[in-house]
Amino acid sequence: MELLKGGYTSVCEFHYLHRDAKGERYANPGEISERIIAAAQEAGLGLTLLPVLYMASGFGGVPPHPEQRRFVGDPEELLGMVQSLRRWHGDTVRVGVAPHSLRAVPPQALDVLVEGLGAIGGGPIHIHVAEQAKEVDDCLAWSGQRPVQWLLDRQPVSPAWCLVHATHMKAGETLALARTGATVGLCPTTEANLGDGFFALPEYVGEGGVYGIGSDSNISTSCAEELRWLEYGQRLKLRQRNVVRPAGDRTG
Repeated sequence: MELLKGGYTSVCEFHYLHRDAKGERYANPGEISERIIAAAQEAGLGLTLLPVLYMASGFGGVPPHPEQRRFVGDPEELLGMVQSLRRWHGDTVRVGVAPHSLRAVPPQALDVLVEGLGAIGGGPIHIHVAEQAKEVDDCLAWSGQRPVQWLLDRQPVSPAWCLVHATHMKAGETLALARTGATVGLCPTTEANLGDGFFALPEYVGEGGVYGIGSDSNISTSCAEELRWLEYGQRLKLRQRNVVRPAGDRTG
């Protein structure tokens, strides 16, 4: 309801909680997913539900922490949940998957999830990537590549994908990502709250890149505030006005 009042008409829900407080499976694996769907329908908010796959707490398959037990799972479990939700709800809810990040989903598991989703009809795939400088450094130490480049080299990134944040990219990555037709999910208030940095928006948009706006947290539930800070952040970074706009248009 807060999101609807804040100007959003549809939300992609990065849905973590699949287990109870002790980390045990519910009798219905989609129990909490069902609660989210019911809430969205009652509020009148469009929903793309994205159950999150989370398996590790760091690159190289570092085991998850005990406090993460509510959302740890495996690709097969997640794909089964997607199939069940689609069977129960038909076309009333769009259901995809969210491999949390490259640090939380090992490469083989990411392959299984992406290929498995394709085998059951495809759908949206959202992933956090290159959010913070440390993540980039850790990915380089683990693989020798930056996160976005690693992903582009090893997965069929397409318009079905949304790369959330993608804050830290080099020029070649920005161009390559724009050419895939994938969406970058920008969350300016959360990126500011966490001190992530500034996305290279003028360069990305200049290459025809597609972006979307979200919150990624409860820091803000206002679409207008996200858009305002998207523009203000670019102004602060570049020290100029009217940055995020089509040529000749105003920013209002």
